[in-house]
Amino acid sequence: LTTDMVGANLRARTLAFQAAEAALRFCERQVINNFAGTPMITALSWDEWTDENQWNGPAGRRLTPQEINVPAQIKTMPQCLFRYLTIDDWRQIAPPKPGTVTAESRGFDSDRFRFVRITVRGYSPDYVPANSGDPQTAKGSEVRLQSMVRVIQ
Repeated sequence: LTTDMVGANLRARTLAFQAAEAALRFCERQVINNFAGTPMITALSWDEWTDENQWNGPAGRRLTPQEINVPAQIKTMPQCLFRYLTIDDWRQIAPPKPGTVTAESRGFDSDRFRFVRITVRGYSPDYVPANSGDPQTAKGSEVRLQSMVRVIQ
């Protein structure tokens, strides 16, 4: 690899990361400001972000340039995927260790705690998806980030 190739790859990854960060901030605000109006995946799934159908379903959202303040000529806009979790769902995914302080041990009803796992993917300006699942045909960079937003009712 030449230093030019390494530099171009680093630039593509950095731009994809910045797009993903902007999308994550926007999508977190979306959940905080409009929890009830945000479509979310509710079926128990550990890795919904690996399923392309989820990204294209009601809980997936492709952002617009105006929403995240980026140039309109970007070919592939970032996407958000919203996953609703109760504390019981979360315990199935990551069971607490013995002796862990739980909501119930602190006097809270576990039904009060709701979580939204937000997964975003951002792309570099030169991103081209793989053809027919062949990763060798992809170009540019894709970066995925996640965060959890806790909602107490």
